[in-house]
Amino acid sequence: RTSLHQAALAGHQDIVGPLARSGMFLDARDRNGQTALSIAAKNGHTAFVEALVSSGADIKLEDEKAKTPLQWAAELGHGDCVGILLTHGAPTEPKADGKLTPLHLAAQSGDYDCVRKLLDKGADADALDHGGDAPIHLAVQSSNPDTVKALL
Repeated sequence: RTSLHQAALAGHQDIVGPLARSGMFLDARDRNGQTALSIAAKNGHTAFVEALVSSGADIKLEDEKAKTPLQWAAELGHGDCVGILLTHGAPTEPKADGKLTPLHLAAQSGDYDCVRKLLDKGADADALDHGGDAPIHLAVQSSNPDTVKALL
C-alpha cells in the first residue's frame, strides 16, 4: 500500500497534488488490487475522488472484485462521488455482459440519488445482469418506491 492509498482511506485529498507532481503513479494497486481511486470512491471521499480524477487517475480500472470506482460509489450510495465520476466520463456500462452495472448496484441499494444521476447520464435501465434481472427488479427488492418510480 502506498502513501496515496493511505491518504485515500483517510480522505486526505490535499496530498494528491504534491504526490502527482512528484511523479507518483496514481493508478498503483495495493496488495488487494485496489487503486486509490477505488478506495476513495468506496469510502465516499468526494474531494479525494475529484482530486484524483483531475490529476489523471484512470476512472475505468477495475479492482480485485472486478468493480470500477463508479460501481463502488453507486453500490454504497455515494451520490456525490457518482456525479464526479460521471462528469469525468466514467462508463455507465461494464465491459462484460451480465455484470452488474452501476445502475443495478444503485437500484439494489435503493439509492434514488445515484439512480437518478446514472439515468441522467444515459445508463441503460433495461440492461440485464447474469440472472436476467433489470435494475428495476433489484429496486423493487430494496423497497424504495422513489427508486422504483425513477426506473419505470
